[in-house]
Amino acid sequence: MMKGRVDVVVGGGAAAAATCALFRRPARLLIREMHSFSDTKRVPFSADLACRVVADVNSYKLFVPWCAESEIIRHYNDSIFIADLKVNFGAFSERYRSKVLVEPCESVNAVSLDSELFKTLENRWTFEQSSASKDECTLTCSIDVEFRSALYNMQSSLFAHTVAAKMVDAFVDRCHHIDNCEKTR
Repeated sequence: MMKGRVDVVVGGGAAAAATCALFRRPARLLIREMHSFSDTKRVPFSADLACRVVADVNSYKLFVPWCAESEIIRHYNDSIFIADLKVNFGAFSERYRSKVLVEPCESVNAVSLDSELFKTLENRWTFEQSSASKDECTLTCSIDVEFRSALYNMQSSLFAHTVAAKMVDAFVDRCHHIDNCEKTR
């Protein structure tokens, strides 16, 4: 489900007028949008496994769509670390750094730091173990994103929900892969 918060920012200059004219907005008004997406799935593996897969940022480059590079660069302790990621999406390529907080078997929260592309990028994963089975949980992924560019915000509203759903599916597929590998040991 997509929810959006629209903030009106007063701006000026030729670039603002051109951007506004392009989208038939009154001159001197720029639209900035925070897009929020959430996806919840009941999956046939434990909350522990799901949390481990989401927290394994070093492996993102192996399975997350559009992720070209991923590396944990600093551990503060067992549950807080800093990671660098590079994403390629069409003609766009961006590196960004995130601070990640892991609550084992419960949640993983990541917030981008000092990004030229994102004004805000926050990912929140929660994992709820099923009371009926140790091999079942409900996972929820919530993403809040706002680009620094109003133009990118408008463009992203067209495809961001699809991108978020593909990312969640990639994590679920990775969990199935890891679960199968662990069961065959």
